[in-house]
Amino acid sequence: MATQIINNDTDYQVDIFEDHTDLTLVEGYDLAVSNANGIYNEHFRDAHMVINGHIDVLSEQGGFAGIVTYGTGDLIEVGDKGTISGPRGIELDGDDETVVNRGSIDGTNFGIRGSKGDDHITNFGTISGGYALVMDDGADTIINRGKIIGSLETGEGADHIDLRGGTVKGLVDGQDGNDVYLIGKNLPHIADSAGHDTLRTTASFTMKPSQGLEVVTAIGHKDVDVTGDKNGNTLGGNAGD
Repeated sequence: MATQIINNDTDYQVDIFEDHTDLTLVEGYDLAVSNANGIYNEHFRDAHMVINGHIDVLSEQGGFAGIVTYGTGDLIEVGDKGTISGPRGIELDGDDETVVNRGSIDGTNFGIRGSKGDDHITNFGTISGGYALVMDDGADTIINRGKIIGSLETGEGADHIDLRGGTVKGLVDGQDGNDVYLIGKNLPHIADSAGHDTLRTTASFTMKPSQGLEVVTAIGHKDVDVTGDKNGNTLGGNAGD
């Protein structure tokens, strides 16, 4: 197990060199890279990265992403003072990765881009980009309690997309797989392109044929209305009237 602490401003890529590395970018310090990535994990397992400072990757000079990992089981935590920006904020190219964001992740192209495996993204801050979140195959879990600015897409797999308490400014598409959505009063623009999909809601909801949903169920105790789209839906009530 290794410990890496970045407590000074630097302009070069920081590499992870062994399994179970704890890496911290201390609040108030900048990692500004012009021709590489901010932090790079080639293949090591179970890295824990804590970002309390600022990662800025300059795309016009050949930079790629704030964080790139090909590892397995990594945990990336962005603190409430932490920021990541670049062409891609975070690139997850390994398996079963976890990101917890309380700060800001911004990508000109992608805020967060996932790969294979069952990835977990929990957002309390802001994730933004041309595509804010694009996940790949696997049973991914997305929990948003903050702001997502840009589209949210997941790939094949039975994805769990919990958008209660947060906002999404962009299209939400679970794509292939039997996905489950949970929503509240901030109704997102859902247009699921494939699979047998279920939406669970604490607020009144009217289905549209373009949304690609098959099942809608009210949850909680409030009195809400659930309306289908005349395409053989399954509708379920809650504990309210």
